[in-house]
Amino acid sequence: MLLTSVIIVLREILEAALLISTLLAATRFICISHNWLRISISSGIAGALLLAWQLRWISNLYGGLGYEMSNALLQAFIYVVILVLIAMLIKVYLRTATRKKPLFFFMGLALSLSITREGSEILIYFSGFMHTKEALSSVMIGSIIGAGVGFSIGALFYFLLSAFDQSISLKIALALLVLVGAGMCSQATMLLIQADVLPSQRPLWNTSSWIPESSLPGQLLYALMGYEATPSPLQVGIYVASVLVSFVVIVVFHHLYSRSTNSNE
Repeated sequence: MLLTSVIIVLREILEAALLISTLLAATRFICISHNWLRISISSGIAGALLLAWQLRWISNLYGGLGYEMSNALLQAFIYVVILVLIAMLIKVYLRTATRKKPLFFFMGLALSLSITREGSEILIYFSGFMHTKEALSSVMIGSIIGAGVGFSIGALFYFLLSAFDQSISLKIALALLVLVGAGMCSQATMLLIQADVLPSQRPLWNTSSWIPESSLPGQLLYALMGYEATPSPLQVGIYVASVLVSFVVIVVFHHLYSRSTNSNE
């Protein structure tokens, strides 16, 4: 029970921690306060509490598939927000953005939605042990360990990104956002397959003997890119398509804002 709690909480915490680290590293060259971070974390926690509290009502939607459908829609929406965020980061980097508030809004929105999703998963997991005191203590200890490891990796990740200069740091941050967004799409696809909305298929490959999903590298890859040891062809196809869409956004907006910068000069 303790090990299971470590793995589950680590997986959920890592996604939010790495997203925070990436956003902070990508915008460290902008002189801003961290009010957006406090607001987004607070709103994300409130959203997680609300989502967990209304779990029964949500689960009864769509003929009993409400949880899978709402979770998949939430992840798809986060992906869209990440695409907007990528375009705005490019605009700020090229110095064509005179107002930073839209960037802060979408940074906060992406983080808040991520915390809502991950936090609700943790709360739902906790709710299954509230009436079992013997198991609850092990769950709490495992959760504290998992959260500590997750936040520590996030902090380490931030300092690693901050060690690079502004240009390289932003490029790495954009690449990570592309992977995180694609991972969201892959996870949403898996949920829709579980709900029988999308067809079930045989796994395209199985890498569980190389990188088990329950291992620390597996959890880190899950947080970074939605790693799954046995993905279906549909999951892989949607993952690749989402990566390509993100790269198209990067190329188009970089070209667009570069032309704007040159014309202003």
